[in-house]
Amino acid sequence: MNQQTITASQMVGDLVTRERTVDTTKLNNYVEAGKLVYGGAPTTSYGIDILSVKFSSTGQPTQLWRETRNMTPDSVALSKAAGLGAVGEGVVVVTVQYTYKPTFASIFTGAMVMREQSFLRGRRSPVVERI
Repeated sequence: MNQQTITASQMVGDLVTRERTVDTTKLNNYVEAGKLVYGGAPTTSYGIDILSVKFSSTGQPTQLWRETRNMTPDSVALSKAAGLGAVGEGVVVVTVQYTYKPTFASIFTGAMVMREQSFLRGRRSPVVERI
């Protein structure tokens, strides 16, 4: 399940960074695509935080837009982007969170919260805008 969480964060990031601009319809599709990575497993605990960052004239990361579903926004994602680009460039940070409850082992371990993060650059433009 952790590998699927890694895959979901990378795949959603890849889909977003293929675009110059995204809208709500595209983001809805990408969030759903991330859920499909889990196959037949329940996705009620699947959460995603997509953050588009642009580096300001001083090189500081600034939030352009954010889409968060079924989780708390990652409060340190923006600061983690520091140093990943030059002035005017950008990066997309995708955090996926999934709570897994093993069928048998949950008696001993309880639920396991998996959280994975991916950082990707735009393929067709330095920054992915939202319209």
